[in-house]
Amino acid sequence: MAVLWILLGLALLLVGGEFLVRGASGIALKMKITPLIVGLTIVSFATSAPELIVSVRASFTGHPDIALGNVIGSNIANIGLILGITAIGFSLPVTWLAYRSDWWVMIFSSALLGFFILDGTLSSVEGLILVAGLVSYIILKIRDNKKSKSAEVDLDPSVAKKSIWTLILLLILSVVALRYGAEFLVLGAVETALHLGIEERVVSLTVVAFGTSIPELAASLIAAKKGEKEMAIGNVVGSNIFNILSVLGFSSIITDIPVLSSDTVDFDLWWMLGFALALWPLMRYFTKAHIGRVEGILLLAAYILYVYLLIAH
Repeated sequence: MAVLWILLGLALLLVGGEFLVRGASGIALKMKITPLIVGLTIVSFATSAPELIVSVRASFTGHPDIALGNVIGSNIANIGLILGITAIGFSLPVTWLAYRSDWWVMIFSSALLGFFILDGTLSSVEGLILVAGLVSYIILKIRDNKKSKSAEVDLDPSVAKKSIWTLILLLILSVVALRYGAEFLVLGAVETALHLGIEERVVSLTVVAFGTSIPELAASLIAAKKGEKEMAIGNVVGSNIFNILSVLGFSSIITDIPVLSSDTVDFDLWWMLGFALALWPLMRYFTKAHIGRVEGILLLAAYILYVYLLIAH
């Protein structure tokens, strides 16, 4: 039964995330909001919506390990699993200067999260600081992109052709799907942990994290297949930033998130930082100007090693 809850939850999260992107971006375009702002705010937030809803739901129901593990596990999966798989299938061109500032924001956000949870709790005050960082990041990105015409976000024009009522209906359906998808996924994860006798933290770092990262995996593969290969890397880096600043920021504002396991700081956090740091030599030095099959295999192998050590730990 736990497997059924997990599968149903994953399906609803995937559908809900897709409906949210289509509905929100379509309404924004009809309101004459520029595609750039839509892409940097609504679409970026929408792809992180599954993580946000799951983390908030887990916190409210007394499962903080799932709330925190979901984000840390998703950030690890985004680089090791998603970027690894995408790079194995498609050689991804890299312009270091284009990603340098975002990479530093990702590193700083990850380090800041580590500092905040050292005392055993991610508090509402710390959540406000994370959200403030998110707002500052969005403002800076909008300013930077206004200086570069080539940075326009490519949104599907067919979305804007739908009627306003159809778009509103998509938004309503997305809220319902995300709400129940999160509930079913958390329920399935808890039942799985109890049935197998393993920590909720381990389930959240693997099954739950992979499930909420499905939108990022789909977005990266589709972008690479359409020839927009640089978007595949940007999607991963941007998602990791939003997961920390937005998901954990808003979740901890709503309710303090306690760190129940010391392994979260001593093991999981270091792996998240390690994967983030690994992008720097891979993008700048390892193979000049692209992340290819060799780098993809290395990232995927590192992710498999992490999961093995996590389960064996």
